[in-house]
Amino acid sequence: MLASLALAASLTMAAAPYGPTPPPSTHSPTATAPCPEPPGRMSPSLQKSNRRLAIAGSIVFGVFYAAGSAVAAVELDATRHAEDIPSVRDRRRIAYLMFVPVFGPFVATPLGRTKGERAAYAGYGIMQAWGLAMLGSSVFALARHRRAQRRLALSGAATARGGFVTVRGRF
Repeated sequence: MLASLALAASLTMAAAPYGPTPPPSTHSPTATAPCPEPPGRMSPSLQKSNRRLAIAGSIVFGVFYAAGSAVAAVELDATRHAEDIPSVRDRRRIAYLMFVPVFGPFVATPLGRTKGERAAYAGYGIMQAWGLAMLGSSVFALARHRRAQRRLALSGAATARGGFVTVRGRF
């Protein structure tokens, strides 16, 4: 056993006249070193959740704006040929205000005849504002992510035969 180990050691030394050979390099000269992630970059799962938030926000805003506008259109059609008395004027004013997104229902809230109407107008305004906030925050995050992708990335590595530098940019 000792003789075989001595023979193996002498063969290794004979194959490498200048000492032991270094292990083979796992780095190929054509491969690039991994670039560090830019600071504004988001993971694919977070990007997917922001897209879903944008879709949900646009649905919430769209549904409540469309419902309020449909009710306002019906109200305007019903009061088109009515007499010009204060209660009809207030109903028309409310109907016109409901066509204005987010702020219209809040402005129309004090003009409601009953507490239920006032609560409904405020509810429409709150739901529209909530949908718009969801849509705006997700679009802002996605835009910031796309801006971060446009940055330049500089990487370099040293190899046994020299080194290399890579400049990568997205525009």
